[in-house]
Amino acid sequence: MTEANDLALSMTLENIRFLQEQLKKLDKEISKLLKAFSPPLTTVPGIGDVLAAAIYAEIGDIKRFKNEAALAKYSGVIWTQYQSGNFNAQETSLAKCGNQYLRYYLVEAANCEL
Repeated sequence: MTEANDLALSMTLENIRFLQEQLKKLDKEISKLLKAFSPPLTTVPGIGDVLAAAIYAEIGDIKRFKNEAALAKYSGVIWTQYQSGNFNAQETSLAKCGNQYLRYYLVEAANCEL
């Protein structure tokens, strides 16, 4: 039984190493393709080539947004508003609307900086 477990673990480890090499190749290709755009996003701390490419892919042409508020709403990086009369709540939750992939990439970039 021990030999079978050892074989299964060693094969799993080989698969993990193979996939890691494949990811390295993909990352290099993404970096190479992204350099053609000379992206300013990669100058932001926490945003590397892969995240920048993903963000660009989700946003598309940025000129289609009239301002940064429209882009924030599209990405779902807005907070709900709670108000009644003169009361405005100070603590509100993140709205779960908009492009979930773009929101994920932006949150990941923010977490990379920490």
